[in-house]
Amino acid sequence: SLIYVNRSLRARQVDVPSSNVTAVEFQIGHRSFLAFLIYVPLIISVCSRNIDLDYILRQVEQTQTRFPTHELIIRGDFNRHDQL
Repeated sequence: SLIYVNRSLRARQVDVPSSNVTAVEFQIGHRSFLAFLIYVPLIISVCSRNIDLDYILRQVEQTQTRFPTHELIIRGDFNRHDQL
């Protein structure tokens, strides 16, 4: 995954032990942010999807505990294909 950050922000990549989760931390004024880009691959089995989502959620939560005062931004490609 890749997160593009405006040059005017001083951001640094945060280590996350998952190839499907990328994170950066940055500040705007007195506010600190932790931004995540999450990719959830298309999985046919509901059981497999729940296990994968639980793993990703744990990665986000574990990373967040290292930055308890930061506000969260979570974006991603969740591969939800709903029929209309």
